[in-house]
Amino acid sequence: MNHGLDLSNPYLLAWVVIFPLAHAVLTIGFRALNFCPDLTPKRERGSDLVAVCLISAITMTFIAVVGTMTFFNINGCFDNAEYMKQDKLFARSPLLENLIIIPMICYQGWNICVSLIMAEFRTVDSIGHHIVTFFLAYLSMAPYCQYYTMFFFGVAEASSVPLNIMYIFKYVPQLAIRYPVIASQSRTIFGVSFIVVRLLIWPIICYDFWLACYKAYVTKKIHSGFAFGFFLFANTFLTFLQVYWGYLIVKGLLKKNSVGGKGGVTGGGKE
Repeated sequence: MNHGLDLSNPYLLAWVVIFPLAHAVLTIGFRALNFCPDLTPKRERGSDLVAVCLISAITMTFIAVVGTMTFFNINGCFDNAEYMKQDKLFARSPLLENLIIIPMICYQGWNICVSLIMAEFRTVDSIGHHIVTFFLAYLSMAPYCQYYTMFFFGVAEASSVPLNIMYIFKYVPQLAIRYPVIASQSRTIFGVSFIVVRLLIWPIICYDFWLACYKAYVTKKIHSGFAFGFFLFANTFLTFLQVYWGYLIVKGLLKKNSVGGKGGVTGGGKE
């Protein structure tokens, strides 16, 4: 059995190519069609931002569906469900590696590049989120904590789908004017899904994760002190990010309800 990231893995090779290729095709195609040529205050072309959000929405939909189906073992689709539950820190699943972890490694690697290049996405919290998640996914291939990738990389990303749809409407105002109900509901669905998944369920899974880490530590089953420490740090960092983003979301929803405005969150979508 191989451990770590196999550079010859066809899933890895495919995902490495998919993101830059899709980005180039959508960006060039939108520009050729003169779709949404207006510039944002940060001097980014609207169609370029839509290309990023569209790729993110599709990717997050795929990973969220796989993560949800495996985490809850819907219709018994995940043969290794019980095996993963028995050893949540060290059990290995090729299915999770190929359909959740490797896509996340490539997606976050692409996202880091996008965030550094495009001013609209160049925020400290966004870049920090992408870098930390990239290394979490990479270290998960050890294998380590693959059980938890079903939730943190999968289920949790369900809220990122309406987030990116919301930002597509933001970057293409004409669509928001044409489909005002969908534009408004995308904000509401994002806010509610974020609160439910990332503020209510997230801490429960975090508790289970820390408990598993504590048990592994006291029984001296930790193989890598660095990976052990980094995962605890990353979980703390990302949890604080959820609380910070949750504050912005609740603030935006309250503003929307009180003044009838658009409300929402600051930032540039993705995750």
